[in-house]
Amino acid sequence: MKTLILMRHAKSDPKAEVKKERNRPISKKGARLAKIAASQLRAKMAPPQVILASPSKKVAQTVEILTREINFQGKVDKHKALYMAEADTLLKLIRKLPEEVDTALVVGHNPGLESLIPTLTHEIVALPHAGLAFLSLPVERWKDVRQGIATQLVEVLDPREEPAPAPEIETPVNTTEAGVQKSPSAG
Repeated sequence: MKTLILMRHAKSDPKAEVKKERNRPISKKGARLAKIAASQLRAKMAPPQVILASPSKKVAQTVEILTREINFQGKVDKHKALYMAEADTLLKLIRKLPEEVDTALVVGHNPGLESLIPTLTHEIVALPHAGLAFLSLPVERWKDVRQGIATQLVEVLDPREEPAPAPEIETPVNTTEAGVQKSPSAG
């Protein structure tokens, strides 16, 4: 089994003056949502072993925040072909992943990422800025990834819908006269 995580870049800054769209940075809100997405990923699973990323500035900044927040120690592969890539191009790059990699993250752009999901799962979902889609692939080798292999869309996480943190519950602890903790069930 392989796990594929798809992540759309964080929201870009529409007011930034750039000559080329690929040089547009993320906004302050985008940076905040990228941090939330990183915490969602960290809570869900161990970091991926490899990240495939578009070379655009907004993807690079998203990946920078993500890798820092999840303490990613693996390899980030930037591919020019990922910039505004369609589903077929994304599939070609995914199929070239090393076989020893079990979990990979692709950070890129819509509409390509959103079109890859139904290509693999037959489910149509929205992938918002800094959103994460988790796919479970019933293959042992990345080169076998293709349409019609019963890929499961496990979950889509939207950082804008981050749940409130669970309240901390204090567990009562009894102490002996010596100050040594004793569990309540120990009598």
